[in-house]
Parts: sequence; structure tokens; C-alpha cells
Amino acid sequence: MKPKKVVKELERQLRRDPDNLVLRLRLAAALREVGRTDEAVALYRSVALTYRDSGRLQQAIAVCKSALEIEPGNREMHGLLADLDGAVRRAAPADDAPGPAARSVRVVE
Repeated sequence: MKPKKVVKELERQLRRDPDNLVLRLRLAAALREVGRTDEAVALYRSVALTYRDSGRLQQAIAVCKSALEIEPGNREMHGLLADLDGAVRRAAPADDAPGPAARSVRVVE
């Protein structure tokens, strides 16, 4: 199928199922392919925000990076990526803190 027809079909499917993140990502990629980069970046941003809001920070970061491949100078996406990176760092346990396994070990003599 030609790229423009793929876009039309994905747009039609997305109208029926607007919350489908997989469709949004597929449409963003198809839009990128046909040169509709502003729309692609907007879709990537919407998916990244949805992932962020559901706590899926690593997926949100990956989507931001996809958008930045299209528009490397997009300040809004850089800001979102920085926020996500900070959230991931805050959520990560400190290297010197004992992990759950270390805290649950009992020594029996």
C-alpha cells in the first residue's frame, strides 16, 4: 500500500479508537514518512504524555527520542525528555542503599 494510503487508513482507524497508543505510534511513523513532520511530532508528544501519566517513563523517553529524531531542536520535547529523565533518576534506588534482597537476608548461627 502506498504511504499516503497507509496514512489515510491509520487516521480512519484512529478515529474509531483514539486511545489506541499503538495506532498513534504507527500513524506518527507514517506521517513522518510522507513528510508531515509537525503532525508526527504532535502525535509522538501525545503518546509520550500518556505513557508518562501512566507511569511508563522508559516508554515515554523512547517516544520523546523518536520525536527528536524528526525535530532535533524541538524545545518542548527536550523539556519533556529532561523531566522524564529526572523522574527516572528520582525513582531509581540509590547505589549504596541495600536492595530488597539484602534487607530480607537473615544470618542464622
